[in-house]
Amino acid sequence: VRARVGARVGARVRARARAFGALAAEDAKELQRLVPRSVTDSESLINFNRDWTGQFEGNSPLVLQPRSVAEVQEALAYCTNRRIAVVPQGGNTGLVGGGIAYSGEVVLSLSRMDAILDIDADSGVVTCEAGVVLERLAEALAPHGLVPPIDLGAKGSCQLGGIASTNAGGLRFCRFGSLLGNVTGLEVVRADGEVLDLMNVCRKDNTGYPLRQLFLGAEGTLGVITKVALAAAPKPESVQVAFLACASLDAVLGALRLAKRRVGEILSAFELVDAVALQSVAALPQVDADRLGLSLRQPYYVLLETYGSDAGRDQAALGAFLEEALAAESVEDGVLAQDETQASELWRLRELCPTAAAASGYVYKYDLSLPLRSWEAFTEECRGRMEPYPDARVHVWGHAVDGNIHLNIVTPEAREDVRTALEPWVYDYVAKRGGSISAEHGIGVLKLGAFQNTKAAAAQETMSAVKKLLDPNAILNPGKILRG
Repeated sequence: VRARVGARVGARVRARARAFGALAAEDAKELQRLVPRSVTDSESLINFNRDWTGQFEGNSPLVLQPRSVAEVQEALAYCTNRRIAVVPQGGNTGLVGGGIAYSGEVVLSLSRMDAILDIDADSGVVTCEAGVVLERLAEALAPHGLVPPIDLGAKGSCQLGGIASTNAGGLRFCRFGSLLGNVTGLEVVRADGEVLDLMNVCRKDNTGYPLRQLFLGAEGTLGVITKVALAAAPKPESVQVAFLACASLDAVLGALRLAKRRVGEILSAFELVDAVALQSVAALPQVDADRLGLSLRQPYYVLLETYGSDAGRDQAALGAFLEEALAAESVEDGVLAQDETQASELWRLRELCPTAAAASGYVYKYDLSLPLRSWEAFTEECRGRMEPYPDARVHVWGHAVDGNIHLNIVTPEAREDVRTALEPWVYDYVAKRGGSISAEHGIGVLKLGAFQNTKAAAAQETMSAVKKLLDPNAILNPGKILRG
């Protein structure tokens, strides 16, 4: 069912794609000469033509796996000259179909460019090639007392180039901020093969237009990121984790306001999970909720984490916060992690939310930014819209501290009537309240229509002008973000 839905999305992309040069046998041969490492057999191509959710499936006949920026340059220059479309791809862990080739494009996989080039322990800036996996980067930084400024559930597969290209948010956004502030430099290859050297290993650079920010969130439509300089953060000496039960969304917001006042200087995460999502997680075979002491009797739960430098002081501050939150009835009950193992187990309850939803059926996923005061009305109206569909279950989780709500509707199989009940209502609701239809997942193909219906026309025209300047033949990731 998911493959069929992905095929329909792909059909729409192909229907509006511009005419590109077909990948003739001689083109494939020349590209393989320029980039000797490639994939062409149908079985191996599946890993590049199908995203990790199984919802989007493409049809690229050729995957190039360059090992150097020179190979990227030569491949792109050839493709521009021959008008052959190219889809840059990282770890293929996206959620909006942005890294899939739907129209027979060549896939340019950066996975072989995976060198960690330099770690400056004094400044905290690390320089890497685009194919470095986030988890491997974290392991390399640990001996230097550093951590990456981003943490994602897909950290074992996602790559720095893809993370930068999608401007991913992550679990500790409230502590470290966005990649727009943490990426100090980029190396980017333009569609014509020219290298844009935007590398800077210092945190401050105020020399003209900040061009690197054009490529953060561009999803590979403006250029191919080959190198990233990233400002790492000091590894915390003290990490405290609490899992709290709340009686309502209003209570959750009360707990958040109190947390900002009492532990704001060390707050690193404030994650919301509703009871439906948590019950699905608890049903997974790898989870033992009873051993963690969770009752699952309240409608909402919060994972609160602090990063600090003094365990005694942090524990005291967290304890004082909990006492005040219980007295104010913002929190009904809670579990405090007693050691690193229990902290990891509590985090897994949050991180497994997408896995549990996917295991329950087909998932309509919405990654939204919405003012916190609108969350309760929004979720209640959504549940009301799903009442005519008794097999639909509404799962809610998200990064409450920055207003990023993940709404997931799960049905046994894909149903167009359910989607029609949700769209465009979801996107219109968010846009009218000053939110975003994509808080951190990007646009890809999944949200292309919603993006064009909600983004200001002048903003879209400006984006199109930038695209035309940097990629005049529009060979890079066609059909993503911008139509045509």
